[in-house]
Amino acid sequence: MLMPRCKDCDWEYTIIAGRVNGKPHFLCLKCCCYFTERDDSTKENLLLRDTDYDDIWKFDDKRDLVHALCGISIYKKCNYGSELEKLTFAEKAIFVCISLENSVNNGGFAALVYNYCDILIRDVVNSFIEVGAHKTAEIYKRLLAACELPKDHDARNAWILDMPDGISAIMEESDNDFYKQPDDLSELYYQYIVQNKTQFTCD
Repeated sequence: MLMPRCKDCDWEYTIIAGRVNGKPHFLCLKCCCYFTERDDSTKENLLLRDTDYDDIWKFDDKRDLVHALCGISIYKKCNYGSELEKLTFAEKAIFVCISLENSVNNGGFAALVYNYCDILIRDVVNSFIEVGAHKTAEIYKRLLAACELPKDHDARNAWILDMPDGISAIMEESDNDFYKQPDDLSELYYQYIVQNKTQFTCD
């Protein structure tokens, strides 16, 4: 079943959480809101709804291929991040990169720190290096070196709310550097997937 993006924050990772009046009830894994609406009319949702796994590799559009591979295979295979051990090395690298890229795009590095567990944050620098995004990896590396992130989620949230001025400035600078798109991430994802095609499976 295709999971819709959150209606409030547009987050792409949602899970089904029962039914309301016969309609699927979804939970957003970012803002924790519940919603029942569903809209399959967007290009991305139609792409995922109408595409079989074997057809992904026939796409001419590189962005479509990357998006479909993640939506149809990788995200579902690891249960939207809760079972990362099911991913191959290459699948995990792409999952980490795209997940954290989306998080920063949706709320800056503060959203990255708030939303992601230690295992993803710990792997982010190596994952971007793995796909060839060295400039992006350096931004994350510089930021994480300046921040001693609490391991507990509630402690991280409190840390974000009471962030030292110096760290806040580094985070804002990192946001600005990231938004300049020093690496062509879409192209790098595509090339990495093609070069490691045998590691991407629908199982």
